[in-house]
Amino acid sequence: MALVRDFVQWIGSLAVQQTILSLVLVSSLLIAVEERRLSTLAFLGQYALLTLLLGGRVYQPVAVLKGLIGIPIVMILYISASHIEAERRRMKEILRVRSEGSDSQDAVSGGSDLPAAGQPRGARAPFFSALGGAAQAQGEHSPFHVAFVGMSPSFRILVVALGAAGAYGLWQAYPIALLAPQINLASYWLLATGILLTVTSQDPLRIGIGLLTLLNGFETAYYTLNTSLMLVGLMGTGEILIALVTANASERWLTSAAVSEETT
Repeated sequence: MALVRDFVQWIGSLAVQQTILSLVLVSSLLIAVEERRLSTLAFLGQYALLTLLLGGRVYQPVAVLKGLIGIPIVMILYISASHIEAERRRMKEILRVRSEGSDSQDAVSGGSDLPAAGQPRGARAPFFSALGGAAQAQGEHSPFHVAFVGMSPSFRILVVALGAAGAYGLWQAYPIALLAPQINLASYWLLATGILLTVTSQDPLRIGIGLLTLLNGFETAYYTLNTSLMLVGLMGTGEILIALVTANASERWLTSAAVSEETT
């Protein structure tokens, strides 16, 4: 208990502005970063910062429980993110080999439709038959590339700017009277980030993180008004179930995306 008490005192010593700024930056990484494992680590940082933010404003065990709930959620999501990134590297290598093989095939045949030496007329290299001479073009616009890469960096930055403008506008126009201005801003920012991440993502993992971020925004405001350990436990159970469903959907999506890419 002494360790917990010291931890809570250290939480209270932190400036609220620093915590809010860190929460804004960490939440922005969920949209701006393409690498999914880094996104899940940023999501863990979001839970840690919410614990810091709520620590001095709610019943202390509520803040600690909220932070502890984030650990199994992030572990589940990180495992799925690792699988996705491994498959992404493998499929990129397949696209690279296909592209190089198509270029060498064209070079051997002199750019014509004649088969390479040793092959019967009308035959093509078996591994590249489905791609023909368009492998290079398909590499950048294939179903795999679109599904796994999704938004371009410039679009991600634009989405972050849109979320910041929306959250700040709501914070100024519709402040919740019973909440401190800092809690208001944190709630609106998490709500805006969660909504934008959900509607602009193409894979279940990012959509799940967006939904959980949306819930974190709601809980940040609600726990300040109603600090019930039973409620926190029920909400935490629901969040873990969302993480499990997200992981299962991500594995299914990963399998279908890989099969679709290999048959293209």
